[in-house]
Amino acid sequence: MTPKGNKPAAPHSTKGINPERVQARQTMIRIVMIGAAMLALGGGIAGIGWYLSQNKQEAKQSFEEAKKLMRPGSYAAAIAALDRTISEDASNKEALLLRGEAKLEINDYEGAVKDFTAAIALDDRVASAYTRRGAAYRKLNRDPEALSDFEKAIELQPSTELYAERALLYESTGDNQKALADWNTVVDMNPQWPAPYRGRARAKKALGDEAGSAEDAAVAKRLERGGRHFDTAKAPVEPTSSK
Repeated sequence: MTPKGNKPAAPHSTKGINPERVQARQTMIRIVMIGAAMLALGGGIAGIGWYLSQNKQEAKQSFEEAKKLMRPGSYAAAIAALDRTISEDASNKEALLLRGEAKLEINDYEGAVKDFTAAIALDDRVASAYTRRGAAYRKLNRDPEALSDFEKAIELQPSTELYAERALLYESTGDNQKALADWNTVVDMNPQWPAPYRGRARAKKALGDEAGSAEDAAVAKRLERGGRHFDTAKAPVEPTSSK
């Protein structure tokens, strides 16, 4: 029974409506919507691709700029350029290594350790990352970490620089027997470099071999007089007491 004053709703009439036409229209609407979505999606992907391409190019330009700035007086500017590179491409291992090197040059040893550690996280087979992080650890008087890094670097890529760095570290900790072993290796690898003879002379003297120490010191002087020089671009700094 219908309440007084209210009329029952008239049934919805479908008279004159073709169900097939309705279905076709609905299908067409769906097709148009899907097409629009696909077009929008395609444009979005293209836009993202263009944006990433631009960022990559800018990161490369900043990196090239930084390499030119890696010289005394310009390390801060190099770091700023590398900051831009790394902000656009956090996986740029070379940029992290270079920024770590620049930070070493301005005595930001903690910052250098962080950059070299980040580079190692990206690729743990790069010997130079361990070498330079080890150098930063030495400056921070963190000898155990420095020794671990030098040993890892030697394992990956033995070099006179690495053995010399480790020999100097052993000297600084008083382990002259191990220092002597490393100086012997450096002499074998590069017998024309005076520095390892001086290092070996110090180790022999500390171990009581005065005659051997004097002999190595004489060889070092002879090589220096003969103009025999090692590429010291990254050669380890010897103790100031060595003479």
